[in-house]
Amino acid sequence: MTIIDFIRHGEPDTHIHDDRLRPLTTRGQRQSHAIATNLIYIPYTAVYASPAARATETVQPLATVIGKEIIHDDRLLERQMPDWVVDFPGYVRKQWTDLTYAQAGGRINRAGSGAIPSVYAIIATGWGGCGRHTWNGYE
Repeated sequence: MTIIDFIRHGEPDTHIHDDRLRPLTTRGQRQSHAIATNLIYIPYTAVYASPAARATETVQPLATVIGKEIIHDDRLLERQMPDWVVDFPGYVRKQWTDLTYAQAGGRINRAGSGAIPSVYAIIATGWGGCGRHTWNGYE
């Protein structure tokens, strides 16, 4: 059975306004190493990530320790923002509590819009099955 883990990216540096270029903070980098430490013994056959820097940085330590290249997939991008939002934490909370919310010129959060389940289905089909498990702790 194939197991697909979705890992939320580590803490992003919200001083960087470009959604694709926004890196992890120092805390986010520690979180990414905690992920690698905790998941190193799972026999992953592939590591997928959104092309957003924070997503790649989150799974890079894991990919490195298990010897896998990261496969980037645009369908894993979370959102399209019209422009930088001054109250970014409030904007993110709004998008995750109201999955139909989008500002003018943007689009709804893809994780809640069905995009992520469709990517899940494509990945699962490519690997011949699906299953899941969870891990709930960065630090």
